[in-house]
Amino acid sequence: GKLGGGAAGGGGGDGKVVADPLVICRHHAIDWNYHPDFPRSRPNKWRVEYGLNGQSFKEWGFALDEFDQSIYFERWQRLPGDGGSYDEGQGGRYLAMRRIPQSTASAAADSFFVVVGDHFGLARGRPNDPPQRPPAFSDASGSQPGPIPSFPSAKGGGCANLADAAWESGDRTALEWLLSIEGSYGTIS
Repeated sequence: GKLGGGAAGGGGGDGKVVADPLVICRHHAIDWNYHPDFPRSRPNKWRVEYGLNGQSFKEWGFALDEFDQSIYFERWQRLPGDGGSYDEGQGGRYLAMRRIPQSTASAAADSFFVVVGDHFGLARGRPNDPPQRPPAFSDASGSQPGPIPSFPSAKGGGCANLADAAWESGDRTALEWLLSIEGSYGTIS
């Protein structure tokens, strides 16, 4: 799962070799940018280019722009203390736990806790029970009372646009709920 890179989230990948290089499609259980009103326009699919020393890889966005270049690029590097790098020998501590709410009626959020060697990460999704707007709520964006969020004025393309629309319309309650995803990282020792 992706627990860094300026965003919080969690999930897994299905590393299927469909060509050289390896192509992976990330499946999100927690994704700050996802909202059912604004699904991703394409799967989060990417190509992997391994570093020469096996300690890093480059993630190249599978989708291409008008110049046939990947629409994004990330470089991933193993960290000292991960319990499995070549310098530290093989083996180490690995633990991954997922908390799944028992029902969608539960206020609890989907959560992940991951330990790799001396490092840990925690990702917690938004609560499943968005707050209700007061009955008298109305704003210039066209939002109506009821479950949050609904912003007809928001441009398509992800939850970031819903957060922008909430900000622009002064809907602090909706903005706080949209931003209520949590991500933490630390070391054990």
